[in-house]
Amino acid sequence: MTGDERLIKSYEELIEREAPFFNSLEDARKYVVLNSLKGGTCPACVQTVKIYPRKFNNMMALSLIWLARVSKEGSLWIHVPTQAPRRIIKASCYSKLQYWNLVRYQPNENSKHKKTSGVWSVTGRGVRVARGLKQISTIAYVVDNFVLGHSDEMVFIQQALKETFSFDQLWNDPIPIVYATKEEK
Repeated sequence: MTGDERLIKSYEELIEREAPFFNSLEDARKYVVLNSLKGGTCPACVQTVKIYPRKFNNMMALSLIWLARVSKEGSLWIHVPTQAPRRIIKASCYSKLQYWNLVRYQPNENSKHKKTSGVWSVTGRGVRVARGLKQISTIAYVVDNFVLGHSDEMVFIQQALKETFSFDQLWNDPIPIVYATKEEK
């Protein structure tokens, strides 16, 4: 069986999954929203739908401060992939700062395959947060790169810089995975 044939077989198995039946599109939407906190399946496309809580962490705080400083508090645009320190690029947290409206990006006009140009700047709100003058919510609730809302708990950037990653939290948070079936030999 070729790679394409295996892919087609996996896709066919995905389509054959049991999905609940609904009498209306409104009922199906309600089902998806109610089940997205724990991770549910969309009855139309059979893909996993989950709301991800994204916590404002110390690497995001470091990324924001770096970007605020080098962009001269938002007056310059910075090509992050070529100018950021290695640890900021490796952590890849700077793009998630947009969940709190702390950064903005220039759209990519040269390629249809890339969403952004890699050129970012900090917003006025981002500058105030980076300087420790404004609090932000600790968690952004995100589904399909769309922010549904934020937590009520607030944090100053100084507090976020003190926190480190929790191995147990990273290991135990649910991650939706779709496994392809292995070809029997």
